[in-house]
Amino acid sequence: MKSEIPFMVSMYLAPIIAIFGGMMGMLYLHHSVQAYIFCFILMVIGVFLLFFARFPLYRRKIFFSFGTAFLDKKHKTLYFISYAFIISGILLSFLRLFLDKMKP
Repeated sequence: MKSEIPFMVSMYLAPIIAIFGGMMGMLYLHHSVQAYIFCFILMVIGVFLLFFARFPLYRRKIFFSFGTAFLDKKHKTLYFISYAFIISGILLSFLRLFLDKMKP
């Protein structure tokens, strides 16, 4: 019987790494254009990962399905990691927008 620990670690650790990595990137990017480009790159990486996670479904000609019911464990992990990148990119872009509005 296989252990569930690597799956659980990837489920909880990937969003934390994506969000804190993005926050660290925001601290070092002083120009707002660079920060928005960084957020956009995070979201593009998430979309590419989402495509690769759903690729087995596309090969079976299942284009419109929600959730991970038809995915195996490896692709489920990739699916959740991709959404971690997409959501962290969106949240960080809103954070940067808020910080730009707070500047005098």
